[in-house]
Amino acid sequence: MGCLMSSLATLQIHSRGGHAIRCMCGYAVVLHVWVLVCVVCIKKPTCAPSPPTPISPSLLPLQLYTKEFYENVVLKKLAPGGIFVTQSGPAGVLSAHEVFAPIRSTLRAVFPSVHCYTEHIPSYCDVWSWCMAFSDASMQLLSPEEVDRRAKSRIKGDLSFLDGVTLASRLVQSKQIRRVLDAETHILTADDPRFIHGAGTCTL
Repeated sequence: MGCLMSSLATLQIHSRGGHAIRCMCGYAVVLHVWVLVCVVCIKKPTCAPSPPTPISPSLLPLQLYTKEFYENVVLKKLAPGGIFVTQSGPAGVLSAHEVFAPIRSTLRAVFPSVHCYTEHIPSYCDVWSWCMAFSDASMQLLSPEEVDRRAKSRIKGDLSFLDGVTLASRLVQSKQIRRVLDAETHILTADDPRFIHGAGTCTL
């Protein structure tokens, strides 16, 4: 795990259309990639020493959310019609401005179309967000009926949580969150990233 977290892992992502997409992504980018979007196969990373880097190791995960990374690595590695999915941090009323909004803003500066979805994660004590970046501006979200049709044709049995209507509902943010997202202008770069500052711990 330490080797995987300290180095970039080679991923092969298969899109719905069957086209292979090769992308260099780090662990921080692919913690949450949903099956309905793509199937991810992580090749076993080698544990050879990483080349010297001027970037502090503690800042490496932040580089995976920069305009430079999206432009120079992700976009160039996606196959035509490829979709890039990344978790985007907390998305609650009091937290969406921290990294969710700037990550979305940065993706929109690189990709022609970006869609975000959210879900409450009890272990995170907040609503969490993910962004889907489409490399082709002509691509459209699937209708709930089409999601159900494809799921029925590919999955044995019935899903206990997700269906087309549920997915569509997760792709709609509240008015408060939409205002936060629309007002965001910050672009994340290697020289100007964003942090999530934790509250720390207290011994009672």
